[in-house]
Amino acid sequence: MPPVDTPTLRVPKVDPHLIDPHLQAAGERVREAAAELERLGIANPDGTRIRKDLPKDMQPDADRDLGG
Repeated sequence: MPPVDTPTLRVPKVDPHLIDPHLQAAGERVREAAAELERLGIANPDGTRIRKDLPKDMQPDADRDLGG
């Protein structure tokens, strides 16, 4: 069977009359959560994580017993 070449949609097609209110509310919640992460100093505006510290028991050289 020959491969099928399907075009890639680069820009999503949006009909302003069909925008779901639940989708709009979800977008607002995501933006609020991202703003909170920026405010706390956990993430940059581009979404990359700033803080990379781990609790002591999760450090690579930690002496821990996983109970097994």
